[in-house]
Amino acid sequence: QVALRRSHYAGRITQVALARSNYARRWLTIWSRSSAKMHDPDNEDSRNFSVRRATVTDAGVIAHQRASMFQGMGTLPSERAPALCEMTIAYLKHALPSGEYLAWLAFDVSAPETIVAGAGLLLRQIQPFPIMQGPLTGRLASGKQGLVMNVFVEPAWRRRGLANMLMQQVMAVATSEGVESLVLNASKEGRMLYEQLGFIATNEMWLIPT
Repeated sequence: QVALRRSHYAGRITQVALARSNYARRWLTIWSRSSAKMHDPDNEDSRNFSVRRATVTDAGVIAHQRASMFQGMGTLPSERAPALCEMTIAYLKHALPSGEYLAWLAFDVSAPETIVAGAGLLLRQIQPFPIMQGPLTGRLASGKQGLVMNVFVEPAWRRRGLANMLMQQVMAVATSEGVESLVLNASKEGRMLYEQLGFIATNEMWLIPT
């Protein structure tokens, strides 16, 4: 069972995009300013769940969660959900085995087949850049970056600390993989969690080319 603990991210710069509406985005950069354990009022509930690493056999589950996430945000019409699932499964069939994309699934310990939440991390290499905020300001980052994706909890299982449990796993693995920055698109509902984890705003912008 995954223990709820705060990863030691002191000195690591992390970026996250915050969705304020279906189309508007703001970018956030984070670093952990303390190694103190994060207070989680849902800690008791989350002890009834555990997290496992996803495999390619879980591609359908991950695709379902991704489509449900976008539908919950109001950005995916129901008639397009099957096509998105099909495209996502096709991607995961090579990305999961290759290690390009890492994913985790949370389940009820009393019914391991019941998947209640998930999260993923896309590993990528960007160009080196100067760190502009936090305790490492002025140093150069090599550009190893992780894109946090598909953080989703089934509606019936929300408010039990599951998103936090998954994020702790993502952050811990990112640290062990030597990831220097994390980027994610946060829904309005997820903003509080990421702020509790230490996320702060930056001046970056987001655009979909037309």
